[in-house]
Amino acid sequence: RLTEELAHRAAHDELTGLPNRRVLESALSDGLARAMRDDTRVGVCFIDLDGFKGVNDTLGHGVGDQLLIDAATCITASVREGDVAARVGGDEFVVLLDPVSSDIDSLSVARRIRDSVRSCGSTFSATVGFGASVGLALSEPGDTPAALLRRADDALYRAKATRDSSIAIADGGLDGATLV
Repeated sequence: RLTEELAHRAAHDELTGLPNRRVLESALSDGLARAMRDDTRVGVCFIDLDGFKGVNDTLGHGVGDQLLIDAATCITASVREGDVAARVGGDEFVVLLDPVSSDIDSLSVARRIRDSVRSCGSTFSATVGFGASVGLALSEPGDTPAALLRRADDALYRAKATRDSSIAIADGGLDGATLV
């Protein structure tokens, strides 16, 4: 039992219970290999909580921790069976969409994630402008996990620069559009 508990702790975020970065990168590597073999694609949603620092600064870290737990629950409830949601640090989460049947399907999941996180933090919206910004990247032939994550992260920074709770698609997907 102790061995199982230690293995779980090594693979999961202690606060939210979500898989950690190491598990995500392994799942992403497996997903990219499968996508290459099956001529399909995977996607990555990089999620950052807008206004999270304001929650911590205004209401305290205990409330911030609970909000992270709630956001993890909302994200997990928003994804499809087979997708992998992970907390990769601070107030950042990543969801591996595996497989992606279409650009529109991946965008639909990204919107569902964003809207769900905004909803779970709605009590903080008026106080600190809480929400979620999402960067979405879809795999291309020859992608590595690092390259796909980097494109999703770059898209996230574009989303955050546009306005809170935006979704930006990495170049190459849906014409690199930024959407609300």
